[in-house]
Amino acid sequence: MKKALIALAVVLLLAGAGGAIYVIKDPVAAGELLGFGAPAEETAATAPAQTEEASEGFDRRRAPEPEETADRPPTREELARLEQAAQAVRFSRKGRSVGPETSAQSHMAPLPQLYPFSIARRTYPTADTINVEIAIQNASGIHWKTAYVTLQSTDFPQGHRFEIADWKIDEIVGLDYTFPRGETQERLRGLRVVNVMGERRESALAERVSQTRRQRLEVADTSSPRSYRRREGDVLAAPGMLAILANTQSAVTGLEIRPEGRRSPGAVPLNVTISEEHKLSEDLMLGLRETSEERKKAVELAREFHSAGLQVQEDVAEMCEALAAAPFSEAMEEHGGSGALARLEEHLQEFNRLGVELATLTAVSRDREVSALAEMARTTSRKVVGQVETLEQQVRRADPAFRISR
Repeated sequence: MKKALIALAVVLLLAGAGGAIYVIKDPVAAGELLGFGAPAEETAATAPAQTEEASEGFDRRRAPEPEETADRPPTREELARLEQAAQAVRFSRKGRSVGPETSAQSHMAPLPQLYPFSIARRTYPTADTINVEIAIQNASGIHWKTAYVTLQSTDFPQGHRFEIADWKIDEIVGLDYTFPRGETQERLRGLRVVNVMGERRESALAERVSQTRRQRLEVADTSSPRSYRRREGDVLAAPGMLAILANTQSAVTGLEIRPEGRRSPGAVPLNVTISEEHKLSEDLMLGLRETSEERKKAVELAREFHSAGLQVQEDVAEMCEALAAAPFSEAMEEHGGSGALARLEEHLQEFNRLGVELATLTAVSRDREVSALAEMARTTSRKVVGQVETLEQQVRRADPAFRISR
């Protein structure tokens, strides 16, 4: 009898445990079976809302399986990132930041189409600074051996200069423009290229490509003051076959074509412009106290070097005036040879001799104040050489064989 009661108790315990498990696993169905709780339809209607609320948070106990996310459509944020990555301009190298450009721009800025640029991305190196990565293209047709590009905003008084070495035609280069974070609006609003200068790689093909692209853009840009296309009734002088072909388009362009012979470069004056950044100041400010023979010699040598640089500057200015006052061939015939050009070459050699002597003295001196004159020597030399190279490069447009002896 006792054994039968124990067996019955075990059976009842198993049945109760099974019922409890059923209720835990499916409480809604158990409620319907016992006749209380919400109907199945109402429960089914409320279940999705509860699932959505639960899915808003990330359940660390159940991360999504790879097969669950592989076929789902991308989110709006993912699409934006993919689109931004696809539109990002690619470049393989970056230029070097030179620093702020404080001198005023005294010449016309290049057409925007010659040096198009866009902002690739923004980063924040520190809490107070922002770095804007700019992608800029050389669409000018000029192969720059060394290019100095100045970017400036319409709302900021200073520009920023960058150096790009060996900038090939159509190459895209990156520039890192870093400035205080609070100046973002002023620095970027109306940002444009206001100046591009430097040393070109001379070649007949590059010169032809450069002229063709510039002329095409100036013709298309009617807002440019250098545009060749004017209002109806204007006259355009054209040589040879170009005049014949242009006459066939007069009804469309509204231009009157006047045939004329092509003038050689030697038949017209040559305007050479020297940038203000390359010009020396008349006064030389030296803070070196002449308390020793070495310092006295260094000061005297620095002044002689500066005076020699001013003499070269005067010769360059005289040569520029001569080239602008008469046709190129006449100016070179009068001022070349034993004229202003000969004086320029003579004074340039003296400038170089004094520069080598001053550089040697500052290099071997153990006096820190004497050694500090090396920076003054480098700055003076860079400005004078910039004037001479500018004159030489612009004269080569009329005479490719032109050289200045140094």
